[in-house]
Amino acid sequence: MPQLKVVTEGALEGFVSINPRWAAFSAEDYCAAAASVYNEDKQPPDGQLEVVVQDGELDLRKFQVVHTQFFDTSRKKSITFTTEEMWFSSDCICKFNNAMTVEILINPITKVLAVRPCAKDYRNGVRWAMIKGEKYMKRVIAGGAFLRTIYELFGWDTDCRYRVRGVRRQKGDESVMLFDMSETEIFIPTDIIDAEIPKHGKTVLPNNNNRMSAFPQGWEMGFGQDKYRHQQAREIAAIDRDGKWDISEECRPFCDENALNVTSEADLSDNIKTIMSDITQGEANV
Repeated sequence: MPQLKVVTEGALEGFVSINPRWAAFSAEDYCAAAASVYNEDKQPPDGQLEVVVQDGELDLRKFQVVHTQFFDTSRKKSITFTTEEMWFSSDCICKFNNAMTVEILINPITKVLAVRPCAKDYRNGVRWAMIKGEKYMKRVIAGGAFLRTIYELFGWDTDCRYRVRGVRRQKGDESVMLFDMSETEIFIPTDIIDAEIPKHGKTVLPNNNNRMSAFPQGWEMGFGQDKYRHQQAREIAAIDRDGKWDISEECRPFCDENALNVTSEADLSDNIKTIMSDITQGEANV
């Protein structure tokens, strides 16, 4: 039976490896696995910020860094989610030197998703790219087994599509990509737009596929994050600091004393469809 696994050391400590073909793990299971890494001496970032401007330095406390979502994100490093499938932008694949298989990890406490290359036979590996002619292209990933859990973890609306921008960190030959899951661009179906605008945020742009692009509530009050808070957030993500790399640290099994969740018949059916879809797409891309 598949086990939930979590990184316990290094820069990705607290990140839980997503099993793309097993639906039995709940949102509570992912949260428990991530929390198991932390203790009184090792805590996740608390988001507190104290700014001290030294003599002679420019005080930028009233300046903001504009949200990247206010610009075109479709060709940048990004992930797009629905409840049934997800896909990475082509730029993500290029940044990993056209690696075909990756591992997806999530930290529900810090609300960050990480992606790192892995061997094609790795149990939790996901094939995120395909080859057409001589070009490496993005591949739609069937995710009925886990994407609804992602939606539940972050309180997303299952009627909507979400896009998240990412950044790459590299040290030597090793790379990892990080996505802040609290900074989302939301695509709301136009047939429910009147009901969804108050719930999700302010609509800013019509889309050509019967969806409206919207952003979280509160963003209408400014252009982006406070300059120094943005720098702190990037520092948290700057995992190439001395002593905080170990980006290839293997996940360890998480053992919960509570009873295992039993997969329902509906989830088993979705699981089988996902596996069959992966096999079919894999054969088509050979």
